[in-house]
Amino acid sequence: MPDKSTQDDWTKPAAVAIPKGGFFKDKVEQGRYGPIFPKTPCCYGFSIIAKIKPGTEENFYKYARNIETAVAGTPDVLAVLKLHYLRWNLFEIKGDTYFQYTGIFDTDFDKYTEDAIALFSATGLNTVFENLEGFPEDWKTNAPAFIKFVRDHHRPSFLEYGDPVRAAKTFRRALDVNDGACRAQLGLAEVALSDGKLAHVIHHYNETARIAPDKAVMRLARREADYYARLNDDEDYLAAELRRMNWLDGAGRVQQLAARVSFAALLVALVGPSMDQVVAGLGWALASSSIIAWSGSLITRKLLTARSRIDTGDA
Repeated sequence: MPDKSTQDDWTKPAAVAIPKGGFFKDKVEQGRYGPIFPKTPCCYGFSIIAKIKPGTEENFYKYARNIETAVAGTPDVLAVLKLHYLRWNLFEIKGDTYFQYTGIFDTDFDKYTEDAIALFSATGLNTVFENLEGFPEDWKTNAPAFIKFVRDHHRPSFLEYGDPVRAAKTFRRALDVNDGACRAQLGLAEVALSDGKLAHVIHHYNETARIAPDKAVMRLARREADYYARLNDDEDYLAAELRRMNWLDGAGRVQQLAARVSFAALLVALVGPSMDQVVAGLGWALASSSIIAWSGSLITRKLLTARSRIDTGDA
C-alpha cells in the first residue's frame, strides 16, 4: 500500500495499486451490506460486468438515448448520484453478449446503489439492469437484492490514477464558457476541500447556491457552505467535529476487530467440543462478547455519522 501522506495529498497526481479482490487487508471498513471498496485518487466507483438477456441488446442503446435526452432537458437529473463519470460497453465472449457499467462517484459503493434505487422509484423509471440475467425483479422494493447483484458482478480495479489539478482546470474552463455551470462550482468545492482550503470551499458552495437550477441543489449547497463556514469560524465547533470524526474512526476499528474476533471465536466454539468443553465454552463466551461489541460499535457509528444540524432558509 502506498505511503498514506502521499495518497492523501490531493494537490498532485496520484496512482494507487489495489490488491487482488479490491481491498487493502489492513484498511477494510464494513458497510451496511459488506466491506466498503476503498476510495482512490479517482474517488469511489465500480465496474459491473454481467451477461445480458438474449434479444435485449437494442434496449441498452435505447436506454442510452433516453439518458442523453433526459440530461439535455434537465442537466441535474442524475445529480443525486454524485457521478463524475459513467461509461457503458457491450461486448461478446464466446457468442454471449455482456454489459459493462463503469462509474466514478462521490458516495460509497452501497450508498450509490441506494440512491439509484430511490431515483428510479421516485421518477417511475426502470433501470437498464432489468435486461441483465439474474437481476432481481423486485429491485424497487428490495435494495439488499439489488446491491447483492451489483456486488456479485463488480470487478474491482487493481490500479487507479487521478489528477485533481487537471480536474480543477477543467471545471474553471467550464465556468469560462458558462458562468452558470452549477456542477463545475460543485467540482471546485470538492477539489478545494481535498486541498484543505476551507475559504475556497465556502465560496464555491455559496456560488453553487446562487446559480442552483432548483431548490434541492440550492439547499444542499447552502447547507454545505454553512457547515464549512462554521468549521472555519467556530473553534469549539471544529474541535467537536474533530472529536466526532475521531470517535467515528475508532468505532470503525472496533467494529472490524470485533468482527474478526467473533469469527475466530465461533470457529473455536464449533471445533472446541471435540477437544474440551471448557474450550468450547470460552469460544461461545468470546463470540457473544464480540458480537455485542460489534453491534455496539455499529450503533455508535450510526449515531456519529450525522453532523450537527445547521438550519438554512429557502430563498
